[in-house]
Amino acid sequence: MRSRIAYLVYFLFFIFVAIYFYREASFDHKVMIDGNLITVEIAEQPVLGRECFLYVKYDDKIYSVKVSKNECIEGVYKVKENITLKYLREIDHFVYPKRKTEIIYYLSLLFFIIPIFCLIQLMKKPMHN
Repeated sequence: MRSRIAYLVYFLFFIFVAIYFYREASFDHKVMIDGNLITVEIAEQPVLGRECFLYVKYDDKIYSVKVSKNECIEGVYKVKENITLKYLREIDHFVYPKRKTEIIYYLSLLFFIIPIFCLIQLMKKPMHN
């Protein structure tokens, strides 16, 4: 019975993780395919953590964009300077043009294998103790 509960918990956790990563990756991938290059102004210093986020201003709105961590560390980006990014108006989303969205998109699809495995294991286990 414990293993059924464990597989159910794993299934729920990994399905939410897979959906989250797929959603993010599909937005970025769609922008890279259908978006246009737009020059925007850097509004704030990049925030470096596990990833590097750059805050840019476009149409009086501030957007956060994942950029190259190496360029972030090297101090390539300066406030008030312009940078060219890919933008898709229909989803109001920017992407760094050098971002490898296709690889990330397909990897995000692989995340669905783990919850499917957990679901199969859950279905194999008998209901009794």
